Amino acid sequence: MNEAREAELEQERIKYSTVLQQMEQQLSQPPISEVELNNLKETDPMAYYEKRDQIREHQTQLAAVKQEQEVVKARHLASQQEKLVDLIPEWKNVETATKEKTQLVGYLKTQGFSDQDINAATDARIVNMARKAQLFDNLQSKKAVIKKKVNAAPKMIKSGQPKGNVDVKDKQRVDAWKKLQKSGRKEDAVNYLLNK
Repeated sequence: MNEAREAELEQERIKYSTVLQQMEQQLSQPPISEVELNNLKETDPMAYYEKRDQIREHQTQLAAVKQEQEVVKARHLASQQEKLVDLIPEWKNVETATKEKTQLVGYLKTQGFSDQDINAATDARIVNMARKAQLFDNLQSKKAVIKKKVNAAPKMIKSGQPKGNVDVKDKQRVDAWKKLQKSGRKEDAVNYLLNK
């Protein structure tokens, strides 16, 4: 199935879900209040029975709408589960998927997501992105540990004779003497005497 067709189907699903939600809201409002229904019972028994039947029909329609919403949601979740396995092939293995999903939920909670937020994530792309963020953060935290280990490693020295402070001072004194012999200037003589 091409991406254009998938996008079109997703738009249709969203429209249908929206219509079902609007129907649910309309049907949630009873056609008559309990007080009015009780008044009709005493004043007009025939109207009372008609309104009571309307309320029952409303309730039946509301139950049918809710059931249809559940069917649409179940189909959507099934298709997203298939896409999720395509996006994350490692999750074809049930054990790996279970382990990583548990870790992902824990990660999302540390990032401030509630259980309700996590359960509302039904788009495979969002779950995949959250997993990538978790893997990146895990990698960065390991990188910091490795960097600490590298920083704690002992300093490496070059092979051969180590140069101590004495050798450096001797070299500076010799260099200052050579410079004084070449130039004969007062500044070079002061520099030589300071390095002595």
